[in-house]
Amino acid sequence: MSETTHNDLVETWLINHRIMLYLLDAVRDDALDGKPIGMRGRNIKELFAHVHNMRMMWLHPINPTLARDIPKLVIQTPQDQFNLTKPVLKQSLILSGEALGKGVAERLETNNTDIFRPNPTAFIGYLVAHEGYHRGEICMTLTQAGYPIDDRILYGMWMWDKR
Repeated sequence: MSETTHNDLVETWLINHRIMLYLLDAVRDDALDGKPIGMRGRNIKELFAHVHNMRMMWLHPINPTLARDIPKLVIQTPQDQFNLTKPVLKQSLILSGEALGKGVAERLETNNTDIFRPNPTAFIGYLVAHEGYHRGEICMTLTQAGYPIDDRILYGMWMWDKR
């Protein structure tokens, strides 16, 4: 078995990132306000915003310079909700995903892994698991709200060799 390289870890992160964008692209604009049925929870756009904001939370300690020009998505008022459009979500996710990939790559190249506990592979696993959880939550919420994701997209999210 070959040893995992730094490039493998960064590429794993970037595949995960592209899958999140793949899912967002599949969501209809009118489905962004969809909420889970029978329980409290975030709507679809709040879930995507949460993913972006968590990326930003991790990016700050990894490389605050990379985070400087990427705004957090605020979702507290009705106006915030109105401003949270699909293009805003997509651009935010692109910026945070690529910046986090760069930050992780820089840290690995300089062997500065102080925030990657217990190790860089586990850290990437943590990030991917977090986003995978929310992808499932997004798909479930869309289905409950009457906007199910096409099976082609659902299966496509598992084709990591094509993303």
